[in-house]
Amino acid sequence: MTVKILNKNLFLICLFLYLSCGNLLLASEIQSNFKIFDGTLYSLKPQLAEHGVQPLKILYASTLWPNKTSRVHVPDISVVDKLVNDLKVNNTDILCLDIEHWNVNGDDKLLNIGKYEKTIQLFRRGLKDVQIGYYGLVPERNYWASMKGNEDKKNIIWKNTNLELADFAKSNLDVIYPSLYTFYTNQNDWKKYAVEHIKEAKKYGKPVYAFLWPLYHESNSWRGHEYIGDKYWRLQLETVLEHADGVVLWGGWDFKKNKPMVWDDNTKWWVETKNFIQSIKQNKKKNDSK
Repeated sequence: MTVKILNKNLFLICLFLYLSCGNLLLASEIQSNFKIFDGTLYSLKPQLAEHGVQPLKILYASTLWPNKTSRVHVPDISVVDKLVNDLKVNNTDILCLDIEHWNVNGDDKLLNIGKYEKTIQLFRRGLKDVQIGYYGLVPERNYWASMKGNEDKKNIIWKNTNLELADFAKSNLDVIYPSLYTFYTNQNDWKKYAVEHIKEAKKYGKPVYAFLWPLYHESNSWRGHEYIGDKYWRLQLETVLEHADGVVLWGGWDFKKNKPMVWDDNTKWWVETKNFIQSIKQNKKKNDSK
């Protein structure tokens, strides 16, 4: 009897160690492939490639619909063709389209999904080898619903909304760009909200590159456009590293002056980002030497 118990306990210990090592190896592999993209808008910005930060081309609505043209319909094909040629000249290999005015939750849901599909198809005609995705389109960014339990009605509706977009995402998108901006000061709540959104994003079976912004979102009437602090920022970077495939650094626009901010190499968020990048490199060296 004692021998059987010992054998059973030994088996359970071995199984635990096997699963733990497997998870560690998986986490290590994810971290070694983790990508960091620069989507910032700063002026006088140095080349960030020396820090392992890749440029991400983001096309905003103002570029897709120049000269204040109507944004009801898909972008004009002549505008798209010019943008495609520019992207080819610059050897762009990854692209983010930022269109936020077509609602996929209202009465025009199907019509607007069709517009998103048509727009990305226009770009694909000339960018067959470029990874393309939409900023913040899928999964739906819903802070409060993501904070609820699985049995909560709001959480169920939110997940069903994301599920309804699955066919579109799987058929049209190469990458998923969830928006994980900061609304409140509670760091534990932010982490839960971020992890839940990344989980939803992963359901589409594409690489997940999360957008982070080291400032509070403008919807926060008390702290909007204030820096969130270096420790909070590091928590966000570490959370995305643990759960996603990459991070997109965003910011650098002065909303009061309506122009790019000047790059400051000593700003706390960037110093902390460099420390974060260095820690990834050190961990990779340790893993490679094992």
